[in-house]
Amino acid sequence: MKYSWFLARLNNENDHTSSSAQDRKSRVTSLHSWLAVYFKRDGIVSPRESAVFSSLEVPEEAGGERKLVSVFDTQMYKEDWLGLKTLSDAGKFFVASIDNAHVTFSDDEIRNMMVPVLKS
Repeated sequence: MKYSWFLARLNNENDHTSSSAQDRKSRVTSLHSWLAVYFKRDGIVSPRESAVFSSLEVPEEAGGERKLVSVFDTQMYKEDWLGLKTLSDAGKFFVASIDNAHVTFSDDEIRNMMVPVLKS
């Protein structure tokens, strides 16, 4: 989140112990469910999987390969800064992908992927 102070703040990445960060975490953990979706052919969000809190690791050597870190392997998730782990442990956090462009989904994808989560 080096270039996005706004998202870093919303995700509790800069300060996850302040009262405002704890308020955000409390609101997240009070959700009935959270379906995080990324789009496989997204031309806006890079890397695509960062739409669901995954990230690129910083390479140990300059010019080294940057590997994708799954949301479930991030420090943010493991230390539960935002409450995603709490939701996941309760069976309330879901990650899915849609084989389409940025925020483009069909009625079938809404019915088959999103509605069941909303009803759970």
